[in-house]
Amino acid sequence: MNSAPVLPTISPRAAMNNSSKTTETATAGPATRQPYEALGSSAAASRTLSAPVCSPPHAPIDGPDLAQRAQALGARLDGQPATHTCKVTLRISFFFDGTGNNLDADEGTDKHSNVARLFKAHPREDVAKGIYAHYIPGLGTYFKEISDIGDDDGMAFGKYGDARLDQAMKWFDATVAKHPADKIESVNLAIFGFSRGATLARAFARRINDRCAWDAGSRQGTLRSIHRPCEIYFLGLFDTVASVGLPASTSLGSLATAKKWVALDTAMAQRRSWLNTLAFGDKPGADPTPGVFDGHASWASNLRIPPLVTRTLHLMAMNEFRNSFPLDTVWDGAKLPDGAQEIV
Repeated sequence: MNSAPVLPTISPRAAMNNSSKTTETATAGPATRQPYEALGSSAAASRTLSAPVCSPPHAPIDGPDLAQRAQALGARLDGQPATHTCKVTLRISFFFDGTGNNLDADEGTDKHSNVARLFKAHPREDVAKGIYAHYIPGLGTYFKEISDIGDDDGMAFGKYGDARLDQAMKWFDATVAKHPADKIESVNLAIFGFSRGATLARAFARRINDRCAWDAGSRQGTLRSIHRPCEIYFLGLFDTVASVGLPASTSLGSLATAKKWVALDTAMAQRRSWLNTLAFGDKPGADPTPGVFDGHASWASNLRIPPLVTRTLHLMAMNEFRNSFPLDTVWDGAKLPDGAQEIV
């Protein structure tokens, strides 16, 4: 074991003499300069220190951050219970592709629809942030989850439309169930669709609307299953075409035959007498292809924009042959729904 160094004993007279020498040295050099003897003694003495150095404990990694501790302290000072809340706003998007369009089948062909491209551009699932996206393949294409092999009935009549709506609702319920109800701030949906997929999007928006309750005049409902605010903040549509069941073009055969035997003005007069029965009402609005088959069977029977939708944007192609693909406007009678816009 090393013993502590023995410091020399200095007499008072020697100390006074050394002091005068130090003063003389200080006047000749920098004021901060120390004698070499003093520096050597200090270095030797420092090696004899054995007291441990204490540091403050680290904060727990999983503990509350500074802002939370300040909030908790403020709550206690106010006589309120201290609570740490961490709620999330769910942002769930649904993408309904058009008839014959399929994200996987069209990969590498440069034939993806705008809906498929939007889905690919959407942020991937992030549970912590509450971000989710669900893609529904177009009618007439393979859809494993509902055992749709993609046959001609789907292309021609819109078969498996109901099954697609049911599957989308299952995904919606499963997504919401990933979070405890008391940890959900609100549920916000964005729904996109093209062609018959736009028809599915409008039908799905109505089904979500039916699951909610809301105060009169409010655009934000309450999802009954979890008692949390719910809103469809955006409904994006490309060329809504229903043609569910027998398409509207089925009616054109009899009309073409009639034109051969009846004067054009007479045919048009007869047409006007019952045309309004095919639209939403007597007021100006949708004008589908005339005939008893209007393509709005089954799940496509009601395509009105529900009150839960905050904003609707309907983009429509101007130059189209629409005998088999009649367009369904978002107009309701003589007016657009609140927050709705149609662009041709």
